[in-house]
Amino acid sequence: SKTIYVGRAQKKEERKKILQHLFEERRKEKILKTQ
Repeated sequence: SKTIYVGRAQKKEERKKILQHLFEERRKEKILKTQ
């Protein structure tokens, strides 16, 4: 069960990175559009 927990933790971190990346991309798009 320990490995499953580690896998879940990694997935959580990955998801966080992906969400942050998407957020950054959208923010950049907004900045480009407003300029």
